[in-house]
Amino acid sequence: MARLSPRSHAAAYLIWCDCKDHGWERTVPEIAQSVGMQVNRVSRILALKQWQGRVRKSDRYDGLIPTMMRNDDDAAILSMGALPRSMMAAG
Repeated sequence: MARLSPRSHAAAYLIWCDCKDHGWERTVPEIAQSVGMQVNRVSRILALKQWQGRVRKSDRYDGLIPTMMRNDDDAAILSMGALPRSMMAAG
């Protein structure tokens, strides 16, 4: 497990106390709002403490990086020559 700074340990303790009182079955944004921290900070601390599995996945973000898919609009933009030919890969 990664070493946490004293400040991150204090934040982790606040998160733990809040989740102990209100339950772990909440999303990261809900926890962040409850403890008054940024979502990215709460997410990072949960990852460092290996607590991600305790919380509910967010409806907006499930931890996966979305893939880029070409659609008809992309084809229209490419046909106008908005991108160099080297970036026009077959999709």
